[in-house]
Amino acid sequence: MIILENKRINNIKMLEETNLTCSCSNKHVPNPMQLIEISYDGQRQVVCPTFLVNLIDLLQTYELLSGPPPGSITKHYGKDIRDLAKSLWAGP
Repeated sequence: MIILENKRINNIKMLEETNLTCSCSNKHVPNPMQLIEISYDGQRQVVCPTFLVNLIDLLQTYELLSGPPPGSITKHYGKDIRDLAKSLWAGP
């Protein structure tokens, strides 16, 4: 079970629409079978399941460290994931 407790995220839902693309990559091999919509601060972002799992992992690291992780950790995540995690982290 994935639990994402972030005060800034309003909703996470699986999408059934097939004409959308993932915002984290312009080339998936293979293409994701499902896409996920993340709603936050009046915005909406469509991502693949891998993006969501990595986002959750990075946000948990923020929580564990009570702040932004060092570059030695964040370098393993894509720029879109790093940027979204940074903007979503609400702080202690």
